[in-house]
Amino acid sequence: MKKSLIDLVIVVSFVFLFQLSFSTPIGRIVWKCDVGPSLTSPAIASNGTIYVGDLEGYMCAVSPNGTIKWKYKTGAPILSSPTIGKDGTLYFVNNDEFLYALKSDGTLKWRKRIAYGIISNMIFSVSVGKYGRLYVGNDYSLYSFDKNGDLIWKKELSERINTSPSIGEDGTVYVGTESGTLYAISSNGKTKWKFSAGGKIISDISIDKNGVIYFGDSNGYLYAVNENGTLDWSFNAQKAVYLPVSTGKSFVGDVVYLACGNSVYCIDENGLDLWTYHVKGNFLISSTVVGRNLNGPEHVYFAYGNSIYSLTSYGSESWSLSFETEILSLPAMLNNGDLCITSMGGYLYAIKTASLGLANSLWPKFHGRYGNENSYFELNRSESK
Repeated sequence: MKKSLIDLVIVVSFVFLFQLSFSTPIGRIVWKCDVGPSLTSPAIASNGTIYVGDLEGYMCAVSPNGTIKWKYKTGAPILSSPTIGKDGTLYFVNNDEFLYALKSDGTLKWRKRIAYGIISNMIFSVSVGKYGRLYVGNDYSLYSFDKNGDLIWKKELSERINTSPSIGEDGTVYVGTESGTLYAISSNGKTKWKFSAGGKIISDISIDKNGVIYFGDSNGYLYAVNENGTLDWSFNAQKAVYLPVSTGKSFVGDVVYLACGNSVYCIDENGLDLWTYHVKGNFLISSTVVGRNLNGPEHVYFAYGNSIYSLTSYGSESWSLSFETEILSLPAMLNNGDLCITSMGGYLYAIKTASLGLANSLWPKFHGRYGNENSYFELNRSESK
């Protein structure tokens, strides 16, 4: 009996060491897939399928092991990040002026033409709220569609919309404008309140578990605004805030991570800078992703130039990885903790990290969580099961 137990331990140890020897080291590429050059942030389905649009007009579905499942051809480059609805429907807009709804097998469910006033606004994404309602903005108009693509309402603003819609717990839709106004709009299309920032609102909007709304402006300020439209605090980053914050938990409690200029800031719930990490350069174009760890602090990931960086929640660098071509897209994370990002070389990469998936905070990455829903309601409901 004793010998059998020893033999079993030896076999188990051998299998573990064998698997370990073939596993990808942290901070290295697990796989890469040729999807074409992309500027968007991938959306991750509950089954691990990765959706990413490219500049050649294709929406690509990639399996969790890095192989192409299907491609759907549109009529123009795809510049907006895709969004996944509760039923698995994929939504996106692009430069052919259509809002698309694709089934998970890559077939067209429906599409609606939207009369876009300026082509630059085609980068804004669709958001999914209560009852599968869709919200998308362009030029001076905010649209609400049902999940079948039928228009519920269209609201005209006096200012040009400058962000994707973000949706709060009670269904309130938040959008920022070129004139510096944050609009809070009820689910029936009525204006609840407006908040005036000092400059153009140029970052998409993030929301924390307490309903606090975060956004940045062209004058270099990050704002934290309460659900009733009053200012909680503001943080002077001294350079235009183009990127949305990610929410997480640091050694002092709840924090937000801001990538701005050549720095990543960790800011506490009172608006105080806990630490700042600087890169050698001038301009970050990648927002942060916060990963969940089994034991120990969260990790924070971002891209700069042709490299990916991993920081601990204390602000120290744990690793970096460089690619041959520049990264102009925003990172996402698979539900197994692999970081997912595209480069201008046309490849979608999966990179091994120490994380087990996204952090448990409400908004740990660009547009919320895995599916880019940009919605408080969808995030909580989809992850409560």
